[in-house]
Amino acid sequence: MSEPDRRATAPRRRDDRSTRDCQHGGRPHGHGTRSAYVKDGCRCALCTAANSEATRRRRRECAYGRWEPYVDSAEVRDHLLDLQRAGLGIRSIASLGRTSFTQISRLTRVTDDGTPVTRRVRTDTARRILAISADPRFWEPGRQVDSTGTRRRIQALVAIGYSLRALAKHLGVRTADVGRVLIQQRVLARTAWAVDDLYRELWNVAAPVTTDAERRAVREARALAQERRWLPPLAWDDIDNDPAPAPLARVTADDLDDIAVERAIVGDGVRFDHLTTAEQCEAVRRLTQLGLSVRDIGDVLGTTSRTVSRRRLMLRAA
Repeated sequence: MSEPDRRATAPRRRDDRSTRDCQHGGRPHGHGTRSAYVKDGCRCALCTAANSEATRRRRRECAYGRWEPYVDSAEVRDHLLDLQRAGLGIRSIASLGRTSFTQISRLTRVTDDGTPVTRRVRTDTARRILAISADPRFWEPGRQVDSTGTRRRIQALVAIGYSLRALAKHLGVRTADVGRVLIQQRVLARTAWAVDDLYRELWNVAAPVTTDAERRAVREARALAQERRWLPPLAWDDIDNDPAPAPLARVTADDLDDIAVERAIVGDGVRFDHLTTAEQCEAVRRLTQLGLSVRDIGDVLGTTSRTVSRRRLMLRAA
């Protein structure tokens, strides 16, 4: 049989440049991806190039002993739960992570005995999901988010003398709107952003007291915060995520060892965390009377400026 005859009788190969659009519902595969090449059978130039690149990358990783197509899903699942607790829905996570709704949903589910429905996840998928930030600023302004941090920021500013009316004026809203945030479990992301910006601006700035009205407003704000046990800014390490600390206790001398306090002040083998709360407060009080700053007291006692500030607050509450 001649060469032309053999070519005529040989099975015809499929056109490698044929294009096939994805027929899947929901989130269809886009052209220029290996998924479209494999699952849709598309052989357009973009899909073919993507498949070739994925193959080269796999071979290279195998050669270096770094090929790990799947990873444990535990870290991804924990991150997804954090995102959901912060107010991000499954559909939004799927969109941000360029992943299907079904896959995200399965990753968050466990059986009745606590076994994960999905135990492994592709490395690339895990990387995309873990890259999604839990920061509300990452999301749409109209999305509902947890109000804990926003509520605590308002309470902290009231505790240092800013009235709800003053805060409302700064925010450009009604006083009732600020009060409503204090009783809501969720707020709009745009509200959380505005309060966070104001808190960053005012948390270490004393409320104005130039007029009688301002001085009265400051006294009333502080009295309100004390009555409701609202904590000031320095009471928090992470105002969004810290568990609520116990209310400021009154300091007594019942368990105060004067010698231990003196040894801590002079650095004679007694560390700050060896002291009782009452002794810590007494050490801070004595050093404050000597005119030392918060930072200097922290250096002397071997603790942080924030801890010193908290002990000063306890002394004022006593």
